[in-house]
Amino acid sequence: MHERKRLYRCAADIRFDDTVPSKGKILDVHLKDFSETCNCLQYQRPLTRRRPCFFVHVISLASTSQVTIGIAGPDIQDDIPPGCWNGTVGYSSSGQCYSSHKTQANTSCQKFTAGDWLGVQVTYFGKDTSTVLFLKNGVPVATRYLFEADHKHFLPTIALANGPVTLGVMWPQAVVTLPSYSERNMQHWIKSAAVSYKRKKNLFSLDDKTVGQSLVQSPCPFSKEVKMEAGQRMGFGIQYDPEQRTHSDFEDKEEQLVLCYVTVDSEIVFAHVMLQPPGGWFPRSDSTLTGLTPDDRDSPLEDRDSFQDSNRHGHKPVSGGLILDQFRMSEKLVLDIGLVYTRVTLPRQANGIHVIQFSRPLTPRDNYFDIEVKAMGDSSMVCVGIADSSFPPLTRFPGKTKDTLGYNSRDGRMYSNNKDKGNTTGKRYGKVAICGNGSEVIIDIVWQNRVSDPPVFNVTNVEHWCLPEESTVDVVNNIVYVDHGHTEVETIQAPYSLHRTLKAVKKTDLMGWGLLYPDDTKHHDAEQLVICYLTINRSVSLTRVMYQPPGGFYPVILLPPGVHRVKLNFDATIITDHPFTPEMVKQLLTTAEEMITEEERQVSNGADPEDWDSAENKGKYLRPLPITEKAVERFREKLNPSSGSEVPGLRRKTHKMANLVELMMKVNLDTNDQANHACETTSSICTIT
Repeated sequence: MHERKRLYRCAADIRFDDTVPSKGKILDVHLKDFSETCNCLQYQRPLTRRRPCFFVHVISLASTSQVTIGIAGPDIQDDIPPGCWNGTVGYSSSGQCYSSHKTQANTSCQKFTAGDWLGVQVTYFGKDTSTVLFLKNGVPVATRYLFEADHKHFLPTIALANGPVTLGVMWPQAVVTLPSYSERNMQHWIKSAAVSYKRKKNLFSLDDKTVGQSLVQSPCPFSKEVKMEAGQRMGFGIQYDPEQRTHSDFEDKEEQLVLCYVTVDSEIVFAHVMLQPPGGWFPRSDSTLTGLTPDDRDSPLEDRDSFQDSNRHGHKPVSGGLILDQFRMSEKLVLDIGLVYTRVTLPRQANGIHVIQFSRPLTPRDNYFDIEVKAMGDSSMVCVGIADSSFPPLTRFPGKTKDTLGYNSRDGRMYSNNKDKGNTTGKRYGKVAICGNGSEVIIDIVWQNRVSDPPVFNVTNVEHWCLPEESTVDVVNNIVYVDHGHTEVETIQAPYSLHRTLKAVKKTDLMGWGLLYPDDTKHHDAEQLVICYLTINRSVSLTRVMYQPPGGFYPVILLPPGVHRVKLNFDATIITDHPFTPEMVKQLLTTAEEMITEEERQVSNGADPEDWDSAENKGKYLRPLPITEKAVERFREKLNPSSGSEVPGLRRKTHKMANLVELMMKVNLDTNDQANHACETTSSICTIT
């Protein structure tokens, strides 16, 4: 086989220059005009420390075309873009960066189009995890982890869909000069589209219309040469183990214990020993302020304590290593315990259900673990969940027995006490319970004491919401598109329940629901009495006192058949002002408590709670603000003099919560809206079209 034939792997609809790359040479790549499927082109020489990057020039791009550049191994399918396959990363023309299917990270990418130059550079080659920097027109735009231990699988990969597309590619061997960046050059810092940099003032400015936090991150991680102070007053830095850094083979970006410290006016005020992730720590800033002025200084800071003293006095060390005795497991499972993850293998011949349980409980601090499926047959399945130490013999799925919870990869459902009913359903993925059916199953588990930080989800990022399968998202305009042909009601749910930091959600540009927590002493997710209120044009129109179930209320959007487009607006997520006075809150709660007493009396006399769900009773639980109640009654008497006043009330049924949207639609809102005093509040909005 000729050398040029061994250099490339290509799908059928791509035409390209297959000559051997040379210094500075740009090779053409074309996708056929009418090609609609995803087609991959892969360069068969891996990126190395000597040649860590490649570049792509977008020459022409149709309005519906999609281009993804990234790094993948030889096992990726021809119709899968890099980043949407385990152990790969990718940067898409849609403005998304993917790492093993996931988009969540500190930094977000930017869209690219015809005329843009793009780059992919491996900035750190780690043993298990490496770091990748994406560039647009010579400027860093995002960083991602590459979860692949075999550096021979760092193959430059390009995916094209919906032609025509024309690219110019500079493969690693053609790159003449490697790009270099400095944290001292503020123009090299990675920032979101809402942040601009003013060079004369050395100032990052945030767009006034932007809601929530925006991030600014250094293109370079902390290293042994860097001591950084952000702003005039506060700074953050790290110190490496003095004994280790003197060694000739010391690698400052590998996973290791480091001393992180915070400074105020160049004085160290706090220090903590932490486990640095592979690739190092990246300086960043999250702020809702409109301006940030970085100031990098080389002047050394006076050490308060030595590395060893800080680790010995008052700073909790990183959890110790895992040992086999910490696991309950089926006999046929094979464990390989590593520093970061535990590999669990179910041999091919081992059929039936097999379980492994980590004996260490989840805690508020260590509250997250995850798994990566490395190999699994079509007829096999994996179930992930939680259970107590008295979990039955290790032959059952978590979630299918009492007091357990589990997610099943076969049907995509989450089970709790053998029930799977809920607002949302999971997605199928073709305590860890493993079912083998003649195929070897391999999974890597990162237990909760191995994770530095769990993933962070933002309610103002529509991609972080629980979305129906086959749905697509317009991130810029916060629009969700679902399948046109769906015949069942689809649900879109926020990643978090309503609580004190996310106090309101509204539907359309006129309607919204919010929560008011009367008791500040209780945790926002605890079961408690809360005041639910409906807003019309930012004015409170109706209220209802309800028992919040454990975990809180979640914003939910119901999509009936025929609705296939939903737009969410997050420009008013945090409530800063509301019309509820202490007297109003007291009156609402007093009425509710009286109704609880009455309902408990009726139950003790044999009344059926289901009768309270009748259509004629549902409306009585909704009422206007107490201050406007008399005005509402006068208005109703004018419309219908024979009607009497409704008695407000509340029922306590944690096992069957009323549907707030349903209640809202069954009440004449116009009456209350006209009678209510206007009160400007803030909440978040969704539009259904």
